Amino acid sequence: MTLSQQLRQSIHEELKKISEQSHPHVWERTRSKIAYQYLEEQIINMMIAQQITVSTAINLIESDDA
Repeated sequence: MTLSQQLRQSIHEELKKISEQSHPHVWERTRSKIAYQYLEEQIINMMIAQQITVSTAINLIESDDA
């Protein structure tokens, strides 16, 4: 598995942990393929630019969307 595939798998695993109640804005973006792909890219870009974890990126996206 490539590094890119491992990263995307990690993102997928973290996104499976959220719920509509805990992260309504991020959860909504996981419902469509296009929105999911954009979310995945956003998480990767945040991780690189800010040196943060997947879960921290998800939480920041949720708080920014709220």
